[in-house]
Amino acid sequence: HAATGNAFVDAFYSYEDALKAGGDTEKQQWAALQGQQLQGPGYVDSVEPGADPDTTLVHIDITDDSKGKDGTYDITLRDKQPDAKGLAAGAPVRFAGTMAEYSMTPSFTITLDGTINDDDLAAGQKGKPKPKPRPRTRHAAHH
Repeated sequence: HAATGNAFVDAFYSYEDALKAGGDTEKQQWAALQGQQLQGPGYVDSVEPGADPDTTLVHIDITDDSKGKDGTYDITLRDKQPDAKGLAAGAPVRFAGTMAEYSMTPSFTITLDGTINDDDLAAGQKGKPKPKPRPRTRHAAHH
C-alpha cells in the first residue's frame, strides 16, 4: 500500500501488507502484533451480536476503501459495553483494544477485544434524540 498521509491508516495497511506475506513471515508478523494495543478513529459499518450474550461485534471502517462499501470493514471490535449494540451505522467512533485475531477473507480485518470511547458510544446511538436537560422537580410547599 502507498502511504495515505494518515498515520493510523498507514499503520493498518502496514499490518495488512506484512500479514499478506504468508508462510513464516506472516506467522512472525502476527506473533509480534497479537496482544498489541490498537486505537484510533473510525465509522461504524454495522453491529451484530457476538458469540456470547454480553458481547457485541462492532464492525468499523477506517480506510476509504471500506467507507465506500457497505458490509466491508477493517476492524471488528468485540465490545462488552451494553450500549454498543445500539450504535448506528455511520456513527463516528474512537475505539481502543487488543489485537486478538485477523482474517484475510473476504477482506483484511483485525479483530480487537476492546471498547468505544464513552462519549462516542452515547452520541452514536440509533434514533436517540439528543438528551434534554432534566426537568426540575417541584417540591410541594409545606404549610
